[in-house]
Amino acid sequence: MSTISTEQIVVVGGGPAGLAAATSLVRTGARVILIDAGERPGGQYWRHHAESSLAAKHEELRIIAHPNVEYLAKTNVWAATYRDGVSTLHLLIDGKVEREIRTRTLILATGAYDRSLPFPGWDLPGVMTAGGVQALLKGQKSLVGKEIVVAGTGPFLLPVAIGLIMAGVQVKAIVEASRPTAWFTKLGALTHNDGKLKDFITFQKIIFGAKVKIHYGSAIVAAQGSSCVEQVTLAKIDRKFVIKPGSDRQITCDALAVGWGFTPDLSLAVALGCASRIDPRDGSLVIDVDEHQETSVPGIYAAGEITGIGGSALALTEGRLAAANILKAQTEDLLRLRGKQQIFANALLDIYGVKNGWTTWQDEATVLCRCEEVSVGDLRKAIVELGVSDLRGAKLLTRAGMGMCQGRVCGQFVAEFVAKESGRQVALKDLQGFAKRPVITPIPLGLLAKGAER
Repeated sequence: MSTISTEQIVVVGGGPAGLAAATSLVRTGARVILIDAGERPGGQYWRHHAESSLAAKHEELRIIAHPNVEYLAKTNVWAATYRDGVSTLHLLIDGKVEREIRTRTLILATGAYDRSLPFPGWDLPGVMTAGGVQALLKGQKSLVGKEIVVAGTGPFLLPVAIGLIMAGVQVKAIVEASRPTAWFTKLGALTHNDGKLKDFITFQKIIFGAKVKIHYGSAIVAAQGSSCVEQVTLAKIDRKFVIKPGSDRQITCDALAVGWGFTPDLSLAVALGCASRIDPRDGSLVIDVDEHQETSVPGIYAAGEITGIGGSALALTEGRLAAANILKAQTEDLLRLRGKQQIFANALLDIYGVKNGWTTWQDEATVLCRCEEVSVGDLRKAIVELGVSDLRGAKLLTRAGMGMCQGRVCGQFVAEFVAKESGRQVALKDLQGFAKRPVITPIPLGLLAKGAER
């Protein structure tokens, strides 16, 4: 294993925020090590296949070819520590090569992943996250089915549906939990982002042309099938996400793409000791930063979705702002731009926020933690009969969140379920309990054994 102590600036994350930071830095002559878990730059938002012309449209995607950038693709940070002003990152490159990097200046742009909600049948083959469906389509040109329902909440559902339509898939329905009338109280936010309104109109024209119906104020609350999903149950829900009696109906399909927004990936930031907080708008755990994107740990900056879900435009600005602060450059224009973009981001979170009525969709057999096969009944029994009232107790007595994903998928909704069943609000320590992981990303056991020997 090679160990490098560097004065280079290290950026973790090859999405919009990380690429924007790296681009701003190298423009001034700075040298950057860019660590990316992906095979090629772009992250989830700019995900593309090898033959895509997307890089020609975005300078940020071309920055990896700059002589001042060392680009480490297919590289995972599996452990990290901070001591005496130095961050130490333990890397695994392409699942084979070990490397250790030490730096005094670090930008974290680790992004987010799909937020899931459990419902009966969500563990059937063919039920996937919206991001997973899009990743296969954009990255591998692969389709998960021929007749697909797209469901959940948030503007991300529309480009997923459009991508499927353009690929020749029959989109049986788009099921959106929010209502379009919610925008009437947020029209001011659109004045700062007229481009988003144009995109929305374009999307609507394509959807209308494909004769796809959008069901607003509704949700997919169950999926049925023998060996894979064959149909789903659509139901109308109220503004608290409680099902309206007698409103359910069945839709046949061979795949379901469902997404409830995004969950920030804080594993690395928390391992380095960066302070976190609960975002009051969507209940996510996010990294706390100052006005120039610096975390509570000196020399470590955070940008993009890990500071709060806000979309690609805001992520680009935050990445540039972090770089400008490191370079001690002027930031007034970036601060103003971030403020305008944050208004729009806040409006999205207000309109498309997940309400806790989702906890009424499940029956006792519904699986909550898929890794450990913990059901609603198992968790409810621990709460009622064993006196569990916090996340630590739930993990110890049911093993929820202790499987391979270490709570990445189920962590937030298990915390919300325990809190609701216990008659309280989700606490900061609940979500922090799932975010702190000694092993940040899954690695071979042999690598841990080598570390123990050293």
